[in-house]
Amino acid sequence: MPEVQVLVFVVGTRAQLIKVAPVILECESRACEVKLLMTGQHKETMDDLVAEFGIRASPDFAMSSTERDSIWGLMAWLPGAFLGVRKFLWRWNKRGSNVFVLVHGDTLSTLVGAAAARSAGARVVHLESGLTSGKVLDPFPEEICRRLVFRMTDMAMCPSESAMQHMARYRNVECIDTQGNTILDAVRCALKALPIPAKASYAVVSLHRFQNLYDVGSTEGAR
Repeated sequence: MPEVQVLVFVVGTRAQLIKVAPVILECESRACEVKLLMTGQHKETMDDLVAEFGIRASPDFAMSSTERDSIWGLMAWLPGAFLGVRKFLWRWNKRGSNVFVLVHGDTLSTLVGAAAARSAGARVVHLESGLTSGKVLDPFPEEICRRLVFRMTDMAMCPSESAMQHMARYRNVECIDTQGNTILDAVRCALKALPIPAKASYAVVSLHRFQNLYDVGSTEGAR
């Protein structure tokens, strides 16, 4: 009996869900076995986003969802999220499935997903991989999350040549140049669902990080 490949998208934040939605939709259109696993880091509007993008996979939850809007809340959530994701992945491993865990970006949920995948013997696919500020504490804690996830990555989906070159430093990592950020695909999906009149003038701005609001010289994370 051929081994079943399962693609598990581990998502924790609204920004992650928006950026991975086009990838999920593409995988679903190709009849892949797709699972959407929520870490519980964010709660509000997550169900709305799943519905608006038309994602068919019913979300599973590593733990109860809520808004983790404080450092103490995140610290309390972290071990439970890790154990919940690992438990979910172990169930699929026991069924003899070939599990690929897709994590995105540089959030704590990214780190949780990658670490749980490693612990459960699944392969880690890192979306938007290889981006770095070159400064270990800027942005904090995102840069630290990136560097840890880079070391756990089996397949790096890099948005640029410079990201490709950065990931080439790591051993046993398959690097693929996606030539772009999936937020552009998310905007295209939104335009299909709600077309903008031809004569309308509009702009899409993603500030993405607090540094882009308070640090005039910062372009880190800007899209």
